[in-house]
Amino acid sequence: MSPVRFHPTAIFWWLISLGRTGRGHAGGLLHIWVWWEGFERWRHHVRPLRPGGALHYSLSDYGGKLLVLPDGGELCRGDRVLELHLDNHALSRDARAANWSPWDVVEDAREDMRVLARVIASGDLSEVRAVHGMSLFASGLRRLGFRVTRLPDSTMTRLARFYFVGLLAIYHPMGWRGAARARARGWPAEAWISTPALLGRYLA
Repeated sequence: MSPVRFHPTAIFWWLISLGRTGRGHAGGLLHIWVWWEGFERWRHHVRPLRPGGALHYSLSDYGGKLLVLPDGGELCRGDRVLELHLDNHALSRDARAANWSPWDVVEDAREDMRVLARVIASGDLSEVRAVHGMSLFASGLRRLGFRVTRLPDSTMTRLARFYFVGLLAIYHPMGWRGAARARARGWPAEAWISTPALLGRYLA
């Protein structure tokens, strides 16, 4: 009989799944997720686009190689980029409604994108060349007009997947049960939309 082999990631999943989770509660090792989330929001000065919205944002300078955006525009090192962040606390709050659907998050985010377009058109944030996000839910980002690319398999991508699935388990009303599909099939994707494409889509 062949010996039973345990993959190291299976042990890690088992460790982080210990303890009660859901509705913003982090059991066991997931306390680290909450601490890291707060630290990152503080470090990047994350702020809301509108009160009660699904999306928050931060600003950064692009540090990658030359990137051709979906509309043909180019993003160069040092160009200003707006990073989108899902407001997990709002997600946890709204998901408690009896008739809530995950697609409600997309509709809330669509209104946030309209707000962002108006802010850029008014002259505020006019230096932003593109909007960027990362998520396990590529289909939602495509519905918002982003070009979405599945990230390559790497150590950093796998760590991002652990982080995103852990956050979903913390804030979903059903905890790990609510995160089961993302844990089984989810994979981080990167999303881009240029500022002109955003304005054309959300100011029309």
